[in-house]
Amino acid sequence: MRQVATERKPLVIVEDREALREVSRKTSAREMEEMGVWALLKKVLDSRPEGAGLAAIQIGYPLRAALLRLTGDDGTTRDVGLINPRVVARSAQTVRWEEGCLSFPGSYVNVYRPLAVVVEDDVNGRQKFHGFEAAVVMHELDHMDGFTMFDREVKTIRREGPKIGRNDPCPCGSGKKYKKCCGR
Repeated sequence: MRQVATERKPLVIVEDREALREVSRKTSAREMEEMGVWALLKKVLDSRPEGAGLAAIQIGYPLRAALLRLTGDDGTTRDVGLINPRVVARSAQTVRWEEGCLSFPGSYVNVYRPLAVVVEDDVNGRQKFHGFEAAVVMHELDHMDGFTMFDREVKTIRREGPKIGRNDPCPCGSGKKYKKCCGR
């Protein structure tokens, strides 16, 4: 018979980037219930209405599990628990999202996520998620794999001046067109 840790951790969301880099291990529905992790995930999400999902590692349990709080078109919410989820299919089309995270309050980054994903887990079998729901699932899977939203951030390069057209005079002062001078 295996011994199960029953120590209760304080109800705090982990904000330490290094702690969130730990890769989560597989778990079971039984272990999640015995350790009270489902109840803790629900309690934290209840206290943070802006949250759409929470991985177990975000509350200090490096287990491959997450609780998603998804809102339907009619405004109703449903909780979806995932245990040992894995992506079995994803759309080639991606969407750019401004993503936030409960572990990094007030921080937002732009990320690309698949428009749709099919996820298989030990509790629900196969489920398809589309749009925002797909982004939430991928965000939580990243947490389980030791990634944060900052690892997925899309870096944008901002031009300091106006764009130089290929037929504009070259800014070096040669008198040639840009395409025949520095634009080569």
